[in-house]
Amino acid sequence: MFILILCVSLFFPLITLADVKVDFVAKARELSVTSGSMQFKVPTDVPDNLFADGEIVAVEAKNHIVVVLPLSYGEGSTTYLFALTRMGKKLWHYDLNGFNPAIPLVDGNYVYTGAIGVVAKLSLETGKEVWKHTGLNERRSISYEGSDKIRREGPWVVFANNLKVNDKTGKIRKVLQ
Repeated sequence: MFILILCVSLFFPLITLADVKVDFVAKARELSVTSGSMQFKVPTDVPDNLFADGEIVAVEAKNHIVVVLPLSYGEGSTTYLFALTRMGKKLWHYDLNGFNPAIPLVDGNYVYTGAIGVVAKLSLETGKEVWKHTGLNERRSISYEGSDKIRREGPWVVFANNLKVNDKTGKIRKVLQ
C-alpha cells in the first residue's frame, strides 16, 4: 500500500496545504495554485466584471482543498468558494453572494461558510446547498461579521458570537450577548 501511494505521488503531484499559494489571474479568469515546485491553472468561470478583492484563503478538507475567493464588481462584492482535488482539478464552485467572508469550517462531509449577511452549509463533495440563510444583517437581533471564526458547539454551528444554526435542521437560534 505504501509503495502504491509513493508511486502515485511521484507521478501525480499532490497539493499540500502546508506550502500552497493561491492567486487569481484576472485576465485568464483562473486560479493559479502553487504547491512546492508544482503549479496548477484552474479555470474559475468567474464573470469578466469581477476582480479579486481581499485575501484568498485555502482550507484543507479531507482529500480536497477549499479556496475562498473574495471578489468585487464596481460598487458590489461577492465571494466564490472552490473545491479542488489534491491534483489541482476543480470539483465545484459556489457563489456565496456575500462579502467579508469567514474562513470556512470543514467538518466531515460538509463545508460551513459565511459572510456578512449570509451563512450556508454545503456538501464537500458536490458544493450543493444543504441550508442557507440570507439577509442576516437586515435583522436587528442577528448579525454576522464574516471575519469571525465558525465553530461547532454540540448540534450547533456557531457563526460569530450571536448566531447559532442547528446543523441538521438549519434553524437559527439567537444568542444573547
